[in-house]
This record gives sequence, structure tokens and C-alpha cells, in this order.
Amino acid sequence: SDHIAALLAFNGWLAARRQGAAAQRQYVEESFLSAQVLREMDAARFDLLDTLSELGFVPRGASGALRRHERQGGGGGADGWEGDPALETLLRNAGSARVVKAVLCAGLYPSVCRVEHPKAQYTATASGAVDKATTARKLKLYTREDGRVFLHPSSSQFHTGKFESKWLVFSKRMQTSKVFLHEVSMVPPYAMLIFGGALDVRHEEGRVIVGGWATFEAPARIGVLVRELRARVDRA
Repeated sequence: SDHIAALLAFNGWLAARRQGAAAQRQYVEESFLSAQVLREMDAARFDLLDTLSELGFVPRGASGALRRHERQGGGGGADGWEGDPALETLLRNAGSARVVKAVLCAGLYPSVCRVEHPKAQYTATASGAVDKATTARKLKLYTREDGRVFLHPSSSQFHTGKFESKWLVFSKRMQTSKVFLHEVSMVPPYAMLIFGGALDVRHEEGRVIVGGWATFEAPARIGVLVRELRARVDRA
């Protein structure tokens, strides 16, 4: 995930900053990062947190609580916040990549592409048939608007030959010789079902369609459960 890679780099900068100016400068130089961009990211997250607080999504005072927590040596992970309700709301899922990816899906949808894996091939070994590894160039990516698209070589996922989920979200697209996707992350199927577009449960076909395009094979019972869960999330 390009987004989680950026998050880890940012958290590394926060940890270096707590060790002092020299450690911070060394981290930035060795990681080939921009100190100015990192400071802008730091300011932006507190601006966003203040907005979420005003809208009632997080408790009031959460921004101040997080600032105090970090000044006292606390990181962005899920430790050191016990007993503080505001921090618990903010950080209890900070270490869950699946929750982070679900949030990415909710925020970036409909910037979604479908990954089409090649047909599985197997290699005979002494212990039996083994699934043959595929290469990144054999994958095919499609968006609803552009059809075939490609990962930009700068993506950390550029050389990935297989994704656990066939759905990726992306921050931006750029067309040069081809349509390239930048800043991509794989998202779980249930994130698409719960946070994606309009849900169309087709019982007789055993399918659930999200946003009129993304198709999931699902028995009627699962389709009904997903629809009910989606309705509860929408009412929350």
C-alpha cells in the first residue's frame, strides 16, 4: 500500500522528532524526505481533526489530547492512551491496517480499479502441485471510466504479482502514453461492499453489485446480511 508506506514514513518522522532536531534532520536526509512536506502533513492532520471534532465525529478536545500525548512521548500507535476517552477514540484502531484501508476506501471511492489476475498455473513438485507465482506484467487493471489502466512505476505496488483482493483504490490518475494510477492501496472486499457506491443485491444471480459496476459473487443470504449491515452503517 502506497498510503500505508507514506503513513509509516510519517510516523518514523514523528518518532525522530521526539528525539530532537538532530535525529529529525538525520531521518529526513537518510529517508530522502522533505521536512517541509512532513510539517505540512502534520499541520493538516490537526486541521482535519479539528473539523471532525466540530462535526461530532470525535470528542471535543481530541486535538489537544493528541498534542499532549505526542509531547509526552506517545506515538501514533495503540499504546499509552489507556484511561483517556478522547485518545481511545482516536487511537484504538491505529494499528489495524484493515481499518485504515477501509477508511481509504470510504474516502477515495469511486477512485477504484479492478485487478484481473491471470488463470492460475501449477508446478509439479515432490510434495504435490504448487501454485506458480505470477509476475506484475501479467496483471490487468481496469477502471469504470478508462478501461485498461496501469500502475505508475513510482508505486510501491508496481512489481506486485498478486493481490489478495482484486480491488485497489488510488489517489490520482494521469494520462501520458497510458493512463497511470498513482498512490494505490489494495482494499478488502467488505470495505467496498460497506463503503462503496449504491448496493444492488441480485438474489437470483448470486451476485452483489456496487455502484453499478463492481461485481461480487455472494449467496443470497450473504447479500441480505451485507445490505442490512450497510443500512446500519448509513444510519450511524
